[in-house]
Amino acid sequence: MEMKYRPVARFAGIALAGCFLGMLPLAFSACSESDCSLSGRPSVRFAFVNSLDHAPVSLFDSLTVTALGTDSVLVNRERGIDHLTLPLDYSAGTTTFVLHYSRFLRDTITVAHTNHPHFISIDCGISMFYHLDGLEHTSILLDSIQLVNPDIDDNEKNNYRIYYTPDE
Repeated sequence: MEMKYRPVARFAGIALAGCFLGMLPLAFSACSESDCSLSGRPSVRFAFVNSLDHAPVSLFDSLTVTALGTDSVLVNRERGIDHLTLPLDYSAGTTTFVLHYSRFLRDTITVAHTNHPHFISIDCGISMFYHLDGLEHTSILLDSIQLVNPDIDDNEKNNYRIYYTPDE
């Protein structure tokens, strides 16, 4: 009588092992980062600050930002913004931005940076981290720029403060 139930027990054991082995790839794939956009592309972040009281400000009626030497519009006619997050050139050591306040008023910011490739995963490849080495700018409307965080590895922290004197 014991022999009758043995094939059923063996089949149940094989079925259980098959289910376990079938679920194993799912367990490993759940741990990988399948959405590569989560890692994002680390970018330089500029906060706009009042030169008089060092408080955050939203100064612009309209601000357009372009990358010098390209036809790329990075920010198009934004209003009331208090910061900019802009991509750096991962194939060069400097990136120049042109801030267009109006048709004739413009400031230029050139950021010198060191590029550091960072491996994310097999699916997502690499991302670029940066170290900010220096900065030059014109002072048509902006007063000064202060470095606050020289390392860029995410888009969460301000890297520079741009100081403006607001109209009274």
